[in-house]
Amino acid sequence: MTHSVFDATVACALWLAAAAPSVPQEAVQPADRGDQATKDVEAYVVADRTEVRAEGKVVGTLVKGDDCVIVGRAEGKWHIEHRRYGRVVLSGWIPRNDVTTDANKTLGILSEMIEKDPKNAHTHILRGHLLLRRFGNHFGAFNAAMEDLDAAVKIDPQNASFRSMRGFAADLWGYDVEAIEDYTEAIRLEADEPTHFLQRGLLLLRQRKYDRALDDLNTALNPESKLQLAPHPQVLAYRERCRARAFVGDFGGARQDYEAERKLMGSGWPPKAGDDFERWREVYLDLGQQRYQEVVDRTGKQIAQWRNDRGDKFPSDQYLHRGMAFASLQKFAEALADYTAAFEATEDTQALYNRAWLRATCPDKTIRDARKAIDDAESAVPRREKVRQQEEQEPTWQMLAALAAAFAEGGNLKKASEQQKKAVEAAPRPYREVLLEIDKVYQQGRPLRAIGPLDFVSPETLRMNLR
Repeated sequence: MTHSVFDATVACALWLAAAAPSVPQEAVQPADRGDQATKDVEAYVVADRTEVRAEGKVVGTLVKGDDCVIVGRAEGKWHIEHRRYGRVVLSGWIPRNDVTTDANKTLGILSEMIEKDPKNAHTHILRGHLLLRRFGNHFGAFNAAMEDLDAAVKIDPQNASFRSMRGFAADLWGYDVEAIEDYTEAIRLEADEPTHFLQRGLLLLRQRKYDRALDDLNTALNPESKLQLAPHPQVLAYRERCRARAFVGDFGGARQDYEAERKLMGSGWPPKAGDDFERWREVYLDLGQQRYQEVVDRTGKQIAQWRNDRGDKFPSDQYLHRGMAFASLQKFAEALADYTAAFEATEDTQALYNRAWLRATCPDKTIRDARKAIDDAESAVPRREKVRQQEEQEPTWQMLAALAAAFAEGGNLKKASEQQKKAVEAAPRPYREVLLEIDKVYQQGRPLRAIGPLDFVSPETLRMNLR
């Protein structure tokens, strides 16, 4: 399991959800969508002005370049929704000829409009938005979009949604400092909009700034807020707060978020897994809530099925998870064998530093091996995780704690204390107290004895596992 959070694709999905997500909204039932409901289709207004009608009355207007989503059809007209931060703000019928689904045609129209009126911030933001939505994975399109977004912000610096979109664009291409600045300014300008807190919280989460990320995600999901997140961003918020809570050891809260997301998704459950955490969330929560035998039983069946279907290939994740459970159940030889199998299958860094921790701290002296523990831990630390292409993060606190324990077992207590202090600095706030307690052991000139893994263990359980 990698500790890197979601990549730019997920960040992109958030903004698309915030601007005009392709998720059904409960406000408009299929029966209201004409003779045939459709899957949501992105569209753009090509008429100078089009009236949106519902029940025979004009309920609003859209202007040339505005985006909308086609959700239904009838003869000669479309049922559309115009959304802001995922919420339907305008819904009704418009003539079919007033919109197009051709993004290139829309870009041409918007470019003509900007040429005629370069001071129109709305047109700049529409073109920048469209470039990001349709072509944002190309750096040239990103640069062009940023020019439009910069222009829009310069023309109207007090518009929170402009700041938010420019922050998203910076986020998409890895300009984290600039993204945080824009998200923060959007929050200042529009503090009652939870989407801004969600966007910043997700970026902080990717940076492993778990405490600050949780503050933002808690604000985004506050049930007492004046505005609530739209359905798609709300699902994403619960999913990522589940992740953040697990990484700070709050597995009870993580389980609640897991169940809340599951309830919201209904028949759409389970979601398509984006990374290892999403793929194995239930296992990680079981480990965090000390349901070790359940993990052993489930992964044992999966391993047996895998071997039956695929022969001698190793299912590294399942071996890793079972190894963690075995270590917690004090079945140390079995844990060592599973960690080794997981590492041999894919050179999994997580298996490597958990094996180092086991070899350094195990109460069973037949398992302990200082030299091998140091080799494992030193090999794990440089294997830093790439969150974005050509970008590396610092070692996790678990890597550093394993290296400290290995040095202590090898008799180098000074180095052990040095590495443990680094682990304290890298750890989320809830883990720091118990990690400091471990450092005191090294300062007293003693190696550490412990059971269980380093991953998916709460601070309280980690403390109880110390011997």
